[in-house]
Amino acid sequence: MHRRNFLRSSGTGLAGAVLLGSASARVLAQTRTSLKSEFQSTAAKYEVPKELLMPMGYVNTRWEMPPPEASDYVPGDIHGRGAYGIMQLVQNPWEDTLVGPPT
Repeated sequence: MHRRNFLRSSGTGLAGAVLLGSASARVLAQTRTSLKSEFQSTAAKYEVPKELLMPMGYVNTRWEMPPPEASDYVPGDIHGRGAYGIMQLVQNPWEDTLVGPPT
């Protein structure tokens, strides 16, 4: 990728993150305190900025915990992708974002 295209795409991504961050801050006022503390403790535990986690959770589920049957992985079912929780982390035979990278 040429430098100019990289910078253009990086700027677009940064602008999107800023917009998501400001939108999530407005919605955060409506969020339960326990959810705020969950994001804070997760951010500290995994050394990921809370300002990154919160917009991702909002975009994925609008901070509503989906019921387990909504996206559980069921062997042989092409529609069950195995996404879980507010962050929609994935666990199926092809991908596993619940466990995280090896340490």
